[in-house]
Amino acid sequence: MHKFLVYVICLIVILVLFLSWIPNPNVGDVLPVPASVRYWINENGNLRTAVPLGVLGFGVEWVLQSKNKDWRWRGWAWLGVVGIVAVAELGQMLLPSRYPDWGDIFYGAVGAAVGIAGAKAVVK
Repeated sequence: MHKFLVYVICLIVILVLFLSWIPNPNVGDVLPVPASVRYWINENGNLRTAVPLGVLGFGVEWVLQSKNKDWRWRGWAWLGVVGIVAVAELGQMLLPSRYPDWGDIFYGAVGAAVGIAGAKAVVK
């Protein structure tokens, strides 16, 4: 199960970076999702950042728990997830149709914290 989680985490990181660096900011248009989900994704710019980062935080915490890591690892895990969204935002500086947004970093940080806390509460 541990290796599977690591692969899922890697896929989420790749997806976050890919969707952050495509030229079209309406990322819902490139995902094969129902129209209602596509609409929500395109209309909730900053909030849509919190969702995958929350899932990422949940997965990272799950891996940390499976390895019996102590509480100090949670801070590093959170910083790592926030670092991913920061890299994604910095990459947008190179794209003419995209722009970096501090709100995305904030929502990503909150999403990661909620995901880590959620996994801490649920996964035993």
